Amino acid sequence: MKNYFLGLLIALIYTISVLPKKHNRIPNINFTLYPMVYKGMIYIPIDNEHAIHVHHWLINLIILIIGLMFKIQKTKIGKIVIGIMVGLFLQGISYKDSLKFKTSNPFTPLNKTKNK
Repeated sequence: MKNYFLGLLIALIYTISVLPKKHNRIPNINFTLYPMVYKGMIYIPIDNEHAIHVHHWLINLIILIIGLMFKIQKTKIGKIVIGIMVGLFLQGISYKDSLKFKTSNPFTPLNKTKNK
């Protein structure tokens, strides 16, 4: 049980030090890697105006489900990973816009001023 809590503690430290406290804010680690990562957030461009924002809670949920399917919780590190994924999932769904996926394409020059 202590390894799950260690994972939750790591998720809490990451949340406090990296992730923004409110939605529509930029994370402290905010690099851009065209065409998928814009200011530390993952976007899948649909066209010049629209994109799909892949929230971190969704990524963590997928990793959590895959981890449980492969029974990684049988190892110490697996339990820590499960704790981290649960913590980041819970933090991510706490944002007001956690279920908003369609957004303006941040890579389009006209939309960059809207997404600041």
